[in-house]
Amino acid sequence: MLKSVLVKDFAAFHNRPDLMTSSEAFSQTLVSLRDESWKHVRVQMSPAFSTAKLRQMTSDMNACAALLINNLMTEVDHKTGISVIKFTGAFTMDVIARTVFGLQINSQVEANSPFVLHAKRAFQSLKTPNPAIALGIIFPFLKSLFYWLNLTSVDKSSEEFFSKVIEEAMRMREEGHSDRVDFLQQMLKCKKDAEMQEAATAALREEGKTGQEATKKQPKKGLTHMQILANSILFFVAAYDTTTTTLMFILYNLALNPDCQDRVAEEVDSVMGENDEVTYDMLGKMTYLDKCIQESLRMYPPAISMSREAYRDVIVNGIVVHKKTMVFIPIFALHHNPDVWPEPDKFDPERFSTEAKAARNPFTYLPFGVGPHGCIGMRLAQQEMKIMMAAVLRRFRFVPCPQTPVCIFSCNTIISSKYFW
Repeated sequence: MLKSVLVKDFAAFHNRPDLMTSSEAFSQTLVSLRDESWKHVRVQMSPAFSTAKLRQMTSDMNACAALLINNLMTEVDHKTGISVIKFTGAFTMDVIARTVFGLQINSQVEANSPFVLHAKRAFQSLKTPNPAIALGIIFPFLKSLFYWLNLTSVDKSSEEFFSKVIEEAMRMREEGHSDRVDFLQQMLKCKKDAEMQEAATAALREEGKTGQEATKKQPKKGLTHMQILANSILFFVAAYDTTTTTLMFILYNLALNPDCQDRVAEEVDSVMGENDEVTYDMLGKMTYLDKCIQESLRMYPPAISMSREAYRDVIVNGIVVHKKTMVFIPIFALHHNPDVWPEPDKFDPERFSTEAKAARNPFTYLPFGVGPHGCIGMRLAQQEMKIMMAAVLRRFRFVPCPQTPVCIFSCNTIISSKYFW
């Protein structure tokens, strides 16, 4: 059924539910756009995450990891226990700013970085939106009323903060003050290429060449200014919280499973040798680290569910799903199904050995989604996590302290608990 909804019959389930927001910016993001508008923006943005561009981001990620190491060195000299999420959050925000937007914001140096504070606030507003908006999702006929009331699922002050930052970064790029190759530059390139082609076509028409010469190539449709701004805000907010908490849970699992931590550390030392920094090619050789990351994503998926809206009436495994019906996919439940994952609450990286993965239905594991709507930044997030883990495990050992709770599985525990070492 999942294969049908997410891949095989994607044409019938290509939209996510309407988020019922009056925010002009957020309505233009990949998670809000629908139909051909979503497809166009997704195609335009995908080249920013090619292998070649990910390779170029490695040095920036290593620079952020080096700063993280220095901060941890200072912290552990003065305390018997530290809040790991404080460090994973600042590291993640610095990586996003550097690799995706070319900004050096130094969240790891500034204790109360406004970038981190606003990212937390914005993501929290997305997780717990205005109750009226939830009501609007259940009763779509209320949508026009909520637009009139200017209700939004995004914290407005945070949206304004990131808008100003990104507007300034876009202005500097358009004035030629940067030659970086990153996510922001890719979007601006799409916009500029479309504008140049449209101008060339218009010039031909002004010259009276209205026939085949002027129309043989339709003007390319680029990204609008608002689409660039909106999806930049989305990456600041969504990529921050998901990666931050995943890194926290990886370290939590390794602290409670010292044998696994030792094995990862040995692998990292073996692969890196005398090198001080992780290269892109080294990442593919850290196979046990990859297993630990995947198992942590299984136990603590960044999103516990996802949903799709039926575009038309469709039959899925003998069940008629009517047009406009919402299909909810319980990721957390899939990841903890004992019929698929024996002892699902146990941390066992060998679940992701080559043999184990080959014997398992791939649709039982969906931390980044799957199919055309799968997370566009998945490879970037995985690369970021591996580089940070390799850097810290070469120099530190993470162990539980008296304040470290042993997690009893429930959604409330996962959402509310904070972990300390």
